[in-house]
Amino acid sequence: MKKLFLCISVALLFEMGNVQAANHEVSASYGTTTHNSFIGSVESIGTGLFSLGTSKVDYSYSGTLNLGYKFQPIKYVGLETVVNYESGNGKMYSKNELTGNSNVTHYSVIESVCLSWFNFKHVGMYSKLGVSYTVRKTQYDFVDKSKTLDTKNESYWWFQITPVAIEVGLENLRAFTELGVGSQGLLAVGLKYKF
Repeated sequence: MKKLFLCISVALLFEMGNVQAANHEVSASYGTTTHNSFIGSVESIGTGLFSLGTSKVDYSYSGTLNLGYKFQPIKYVGLETVVNYESGNGKMYSKNELTGNSNVTHYSVIESVCLSWFNFKHVGMYSKLGVSYTVRKTQYDFVDKSKTLDTKNESYWWFQITPVAIEVGLENLRAFTELGVGSQGLLAVGLKYKF
């Protein structure tokens, strides 16, 4: 067992010696249609169904701002941490009368493993799979001032699956787009800097 571990360690050290010149990167992106907006839609539909159509909540979301750091310890595999923020608001109705507003903020941390399919001088393609932890704060403000302002805090685990992502640009500065599902959205676009 020790020999196997030693062989794997030597192979990893050898591979780390073959890492491309740029093995760190920072990124900023904007994503749309995230899991948060999906959950908001499900809540809206659920409210309407369970109230037999007498109540509803109309949500709208801003999209998500993502800031990330990636380290690529071996040639084709990278480890990425992304923090993101998304806000939304909703109007609450009962019997077609506005009863209040809700403001929602989401903060997420996403840890991903990235697989680089290719990385040429001006173009690259990759995929990633990640798990996220989201903290959600919802604040309700009612039209009827006899009702108190209510705040609900919750947190949950989610995921990010990005089967296709393409980056184009200079060797160290690139624009990218990611097509996926989860915490960063169905479509995320941004810039990354490799160093």
